[in-house]
Amino acid sequence: MYKVFILLLLAILFLFIGRLSASAQTNVFTYQGSLRDGGAAAAGAYDLTVEIYDAESGGNLLATSEFTNVAVANGVFTLSVGVDPAIFNGTARYLQLRARRAGTGDFTVMSPRQMVASAPYALKSLTADNALQLGGVGANEFVQTSDARLTDARMPLAGSSNYIQNSVDTQSSSNFNVSGSGTVGNRFSVGAPLTTWRMNVFEPGNQGFRVQTATPGGSVASFGGFGLFQIDGPGFIGGRLTVAENGFVGLGTNNPQVKLHVLGQDVRVESTAALGYPRFSLNNSYAGTNTGKWQMYANGGGLNFGALNDAENQETVWMQVERNALNVPRVSFPNSVVRLGALGTAGSTSLCRNASGEIASCSSSLRYKENVADYKPGLDLIKRLRPVAFDWKADGKADFGLVAEEVAAVEPLLATVNEKGETEGVKYDRVGVVLVNAVREQQAEIDALRKQNEELRSRLEALEKMLRKTNAAEKEEK
Repeated sequence: MYKVFILLLLAILFLFIGRLSASAQTNVFTYQGSLRDGGAAAAGAYDLTVEIYDAESGGNLLATSEFTNVAVANGVFTLSVGVDPAIFNGTARYLQLRARRAGTGDFTVMSPRQMVASAPYALKSLTADNALQLGGVGANEFVQTSDARLTDARMPLAGSSNYIQNSVDTQSSSNFNVSGSGTVGNRFSVGAPLTTWRMNVFEPGNQGFRVQTATPGGSVASFGGFGLFQIDGPGFIGGRLTVAENGFVGLGTNNPQVKLHVLGQDVRVESTAALGYPRFSLNNSYAGTNTGKWQMYANGGGLNFGALNDAENQETVWMQVERNALNVPRVSFPNSVVRLGALGTAGSTSLCRNASGEIASCSSSLRYKENVADYKPGLDLIKRLRPVAFDWKADGKADFGLVAEEVAAVEPLLATVNEKGETEGVKYDRVGVVLVNAVREQQAEIDALRKQNEELRSRLEALEKMLRKTNAAEKEEK
């Protein structure tokens, strides 16, 4: 453990080189100290570091001087410390010493720090000659008392509007232009008396307050901290815009209840770019991959509803609303399955799907047909169909009908196929057309049988008539 006893309490003695004069003054001072090691006077070589601070503890380090292999005899050592004179500006300075045996171990800080005291010669400045001689000009020539300009009244007079006066009263007819920076410590007001607001701007006309930047990329205005941000409407605080402390935004209301709360009749999104589409998007950040982003936008021909991927560079349009002036001729679902959870009351009109995939009224007019020819199959086709009972896999409901694959094997025109070319369904309404031919065939058989019956009846009646005549003749002969 080292201890330093300042023999002269840090007496700062500036060395002199040559004769005692201002030109010989240097920035080196002599520091003598006493060092004890383990309770005894230190002896031998030590490494020492002298540091100067601007505070007794903590503070800023202003200068450092390092000395190695300093000879210490009977605990006494002497150092010549050179520093920048600029650090001695009249305020208190404190010296701190660090010591260790030469080349070994860590430095030990000697505490407490010692205040640096002035030596007599230090009272003389390095520029004292010029300070005394005033650059060769007599001191009586620096102060003028006989110049009339020091006593006569001239502009700006006391109380002139050319001064910014320290007063709470309004200074009339006064303008100012400040090119530098400044700080207002409390409150100020423009166009009105001081209020409780930090800044209050009042404009009795219609040109109130404007903040503008001339360079892109910055911030026009930034409002931080707590509390509301409001733009008032006539007689309505926050009536035009309110940004609540929780981030909710209100338009037309000063009490927004959701992220964007609009109180009024109209909300409009409009694009000014030639190829830009007005777009409204929704993003669920908690959804799975490529499942959380949606958009709705108006293009040149209508309104699109789409599902986006996470990168927003791919889209699947699931609904399109087409438009022709004020008419909306078509709503389509190009990539979606349409599910109806409820239907209207009972009706008598059937619906069909046309070749464009649209729901349409069922039609059989010749206007929509070509290559018309008689269709011959009938009873034989019907006899080859196999009605079955079954349960639907989707909901387990019992049902009956035909098997599409079996129907397709008998008559492909009675079956439907999907986009993959797989057999999908049965055209049950077309089965009735086949039944027409089957009924006709059966009716033809019935008509033939009826004709045979008539012929047999006629023959039977003729036989009966002949038999009656025969029986009558036999009776006469007897």
